[in-house]
Amino acid sequence: MLQEKLKMVFNEMMVYKDLKKSSFLMALGLPSFLRDWLLKRFADEAGAFDSEELLNFVGRYLPHKEAWTAIKNRVIIERERVKLLARISADIDIKTGEVSFSLPDFGLTSKETIIERDVWESCTEQLSHAREGWGDG
Repeated sequence: MLQEKLKMVFNEMMVYKDLKKSSFLMALGLPSFLRDWLLKRFADEAGAFDSEELLNFVGRYLPHKEAWTAIKNRVIIERERVKLLARISADIDIKTGEVSFSLPDFGLTSKETIIERDVWESCTEQLSHAREGWGDG
């Protein structure tokens, strides 16, 4: 009865956690909010999920820092568009007006990047409201 009431009121915010089934996520070293997001994305109403599917997603979109050189190779040398989920921070240089970003988990600083004006205009809302956020790019 209480669980049904909670589902009615908080359905979009609820994450069913079976610690026995999801304990492997803790071993990945992800922040708790990201583990919750993954469970919400992959779990059914009963909290069941395909752990292989979830791990494939993590491996594809949440790479380890050690994979950074390979990612740069794909982007810069092979000119491939790479999608990943990472912490991102936007910055605006007051002197030049240039907009840049950093990926702190990979050691990429805002001095090494630039966000083109049209790209900035299309995602200003998401990037300018938080000092640092999570997103895919």
